Amino acid sequence: MKKITTLFYVLAILALFILMSGCSHSKKETETGEITDNDAIDADNVSDVDDSEDADLEDSEQDDDDSDMDQDVNDGDDADSEDPEPDTERKEFPECSPTSGTPCLDPSSGLVWSSKSNGTMYAHDAAYYCLDLSEGGYSDWRLPSIDELRTLIENCRKTETGGTCRASEECRDSRCEDDYCAGCSSNSTGYYSKFGDSNILWSDSWPDDWTDCNWSVNFSDGSVHIDRSYEYYAARCVRDASSENSEDGENSASDKVCIKVDGRVWSNSVKMFWSEAVDYCDNLNECGISDWHLPTISELRTLIQNRPKTEPDGKCGVTDNCLSYDDCYDSDSCSAMDFYGDGRFSKLGDINWFWSSSVPTDKPNSAWGVNFYYGKVGSYEKGHYTADGCNVRCVSKGKDKDPDGCASGEYQCLRSQSLRCKDGFWIPDEFCEEGCDSLTGKCR
Repeated sequence: MKKITTLFYVLAILALFILMSGCSHSKKETETGEITDNDAIDADNVSDVDDSEDADLEDSEQDDDDSDMDQDVNDGDDADSEDPEPDTERKEFPECSPTSGTPCLDPSSGLVWSSKSNGTMYAHDAAYYCLDLSEGGYSDWRLPSIDELRTLIENCRKTETGGTCRASEECRDSRCEDDYCAGCSSNSTGYYSKFGDSNILWSDSWPDDWTDCNWSVNFSDGSVHIDRSYEYYAARCVRDASSENSEDGENSASDKVCIKVDGRVWSNSVKMFWSEAVDYCDNLNECGISDWHLPTISELRTLIQNRPKTEPDGKCGVTDNCLSYDDCYDSDSCSAMDFYGDGRFSKLGDINWFWSSSVPTDKPNSAWGVNFYYGKVGSYEKGHYTADGCNVRCVSKGKDKDPDGCASGEYQCLRSQSLRCKDGFWIPDEFCEEGCDSLTGKCR
């Protein structure tokens, strides 16, 4: 009996051992209710993980594809933004203030203002500075009139626009500088300027009864007064907000095409010293023309208009047949004091000094030329006048027609000069007293 009991315990222990050793290979019910070997489940689990990673990878790749598609769409938007439809609306500018930056718009006057010049200069150099300025994508800047400059005054009722100070475009002689123009108490913080300026700025207006003078505004006290044109003051340039002329050449047809005047073809203008000008014209090939030359003083004078004394048949004696400075030049006949920045004295709308090839017989280091800002004839030393040289237009007898030029029936503005197309060349049509309409190319 004892042996049987011992054998029973041994068999029980052996069965328990077998049962315990088989736990790692037990069957298990899956989520579908099927019974599966655990090893198979583990293998499936591995496969499921791989499949899940593959699916995640595919989803990730799909997301990347979607992202690429989104990027393509964005790139398309960027491409569209790089090649937009022509903008027919007025460009938005910040409102002028001491912190606005420039260019900016003064909504009270509708004028757009530039940054202030870095240095000081004579009044006529300030005018040239503005005419040559390129800022904010625009190149049609000019020195403001006294009326326009006064719109920048604030906190001084006597000299603000509409104030009791009489100085204006309608009242420019010395009697208009009355006691009210003396301004207010001194303040160096920019209190009297919409820009926070506290120095003196030039205007383009001059007194009718005084020579070599210009009106200016002293923003340290808001005063408006007359100063000698050879004082050193700063400049802040202005342009009309309604103007759409930009520095890409829309402002001046002469910057893009050759123009025919009285049978002569004139090249685009460039800046250089006289010593370079002769060779430049001799070697120029422009508008399909190669027989250019630097114009003589008589040829250059054919471009003068609205200045009877210096037009070709005027009293000024300087011509190709009379080049002596002492014998042929007369300041009363060849010079002028009043100046304008609208190109009225040039059939090509020019406003600067231009070289001729003619040399005074008694001043061999100088050359004759025309200053179209004044419409006057004069001479300057060949290497003098402006730091970056003076202007040059080459001239040619040209050809009768330019088949690659403008289309007949078109008009184009060149500052205040209206041009019309004839035989493929632009020719002066008329000077526009009220300005030239850039949309029609005709006078307003």
